[in-house]
Amino acid sequence: MFLQTLMALLLAFAGLVGQGAGVAIRASEPGSVSIERALPSGLTPSLGNAVDDVPASYRDGCHSKPGQTRAKVCTYGDTTAGVKVLLFGDSHAAAWLPALNAIGKRQHWRILSLTKSACPLPKITVAVGGDVAPDCATWRTNALAAIKRIHPALVVGNSFDHVYTIPGKGGAAFQPAWQAGMTKTLTALKVRARQVVLLGDSPLWKQKAPACLRQHRDDIRACATKRSVAVFPAKIVSARQSARDAGVAFADSTPLLCLADPCPVVSGKYLLLRDDSHMTATWSRQLASRLRALLPDPTQ
Repeated sequence: MFLQTLMALLLAFAGLVGQGAGVAIRASEPGSVSIERALPSGLTPSLGNAVDDVPASYRDGCHSKPGQTRAKVCTYGDTTAGVKVLLFGDSHAAAWLPALNAIGKRQHWRILSLTKSACPLPKITVAVGGDVAPDCATWRTNALAAIKRIHPALVVGNSFDHVYTIPGKGGAAFQPAWQAGMTKTLTALKVRARQVVLLGDSPLWKQKAPACLRQHRDDIRACATKRSVAVFPAKIVSARQSARDAGVAFADSTPLLCLADPCPVVSGKYLLLRDDSHMTATWSRQLASRLRALLPDPTQ
């Protein structure tokens, strides 16, 4: 309860707490919100296109699928730039690629993507739906070897931390094991890159946004999820501690994704989610400037 209260106070202080399911936040005034109730016309992406509004790495084959172990590194942003910024993690990490791609083009950074579905950052054995994916550990080892060869100026790491279980580490044993595994990976990254930043994971909505909005076009507040349900302060604290223990940076992405309380799924004309936790590529691009403000300067 204390952690949830503290989280709410911090977000309120940042000017990001509001009411309603659809909000519009002007880039010049990130703390101002306007309430939307009905599904806006010209929703981008449309409900019909939302599921396919994915990062470029899904379309060009760079994002690795379950069963694949080769570390595939692809280049985006300013592909000729000398400053190399590498995105590393699972599908939630991949969701930040559109934002990083836009940043790379503006800042003249070469953006490298190294991501795989259902394979989180922590150096631990995980299961999804009760099934252990033996290819994950091999892929992570190969990925760390690739990062060592590249030695990027900055690694941006992110993982979905709600869907996985750790065999033999159920209940209260899960979070300490996850945190220790995260610290191990971040420590390994620290010697493979000049700088490392761990992005805190996104909230988890109770419903898949496109399906919910189809049923509630006239009152999209029904598709929002209370911040106390969608945001997990204890996990944020754990991630921050892993970063601190490894001596790397941490950035909380919650204010970029949960824009009000309850957390909306629409901001202005933009659809934030293609399911219950993955950003649309369109919304990711809108976050480029705000994400840039959270990242260390890779040129330093």
